[in-house]
Amino acid sequence: MKARTHPHHKWNDSFSVAKMDRWQVFSREEWKIENLQEILNRHGDSFSGGKECVVKEGRRTVVTLFEFAGRTVCVKEYRSKGIGLKLKELLRGSKARKAWVKGNEIFKRGITAINPVALVEKRRWGYLKEAFLIMESHPGFVDLRSYARDGFGDPQRGRTRKRVFMRQLAAFLAGLYNLKIAHRDLKITNILVKEIDHRWSFALTDWEDLELDKQITSNRLVKGLVQMNTSDPLFFSVRDRLWFLREYFTLIGRDDVKRVSREVIRRSEKRGWAAPI
Repeated sequence: MKARTHPHHKWNDSFSVAKMDRWQVFSREEWKIENLQEILNRHGDSFSGGKECVVKEGRRTVVTLFEFAGRTVCVKEYRSKGIGLKLKELLRGSKARKAWVKGNEIFKRGITAINPVALVEKRRWGYLKEAFLIMESHPGFVDLRSYARDGFGDPQRGRTRKRVFMRQLAAFLAGLYNLKIAHRDLKITNILVKEIDHRWSFALTDWEDLELDKQITSNRLVKGLVQMNTSDPLFFSVRDRLWFLREYFTLIGRDDVKRVSREVIRRSEKRGWAAPI
């Protein structure tokens, strides 16, 4: 299949745009169209057999993760099924396109643990038929919930190590706050983590839910903390959570931690959360 490639993508001079039949491909120039086609074939083949490469398989999104040419590649497939969803995306824009734009924006701001590679879309009569976001991930990242379960689920593990971890997580979130980056779905499965020599690196997923360059209001801040609080494993005690909140508020220069902590607990309990001991 031949691709008609245009020189530059409008969002950044390092992008190219290619047309392949009804497919439109936005990609970083160092990635060849042939490689992207092979990656999408690998993604499609992942659903046969043991599905070892399938990370998530839902009604609206499917995610695979595998090695390609010595690199760790992640493919997120956005499924637009039903006329209601198609109309909604036609009016509001596709989630895949939003994720591509915002992923590149945070990459430019130095959040580079997961890097956008390409957006591949197929449309008919203006309606989105299929969309794939291709990303390159640094190896070794896992979601924060899984990491916390395996790393801190044992009560015999040292409290000091846990506190160092929480301090570094607070620093990552404070960095996002200072860059005016908010996430509308900040449950801990949307935060990725990797440990190297007792230091931790963090990343965000679900880029379509990012909010950029907006003042982070108190309500937005509390909502994100409630999402984290209600998705945290219960072996993080109330004492742990309050300690983390104080660290975070110190880094972002706020002094209303008591008021906010009460509000976070109130909203968390309203969502059915039971405070751990």
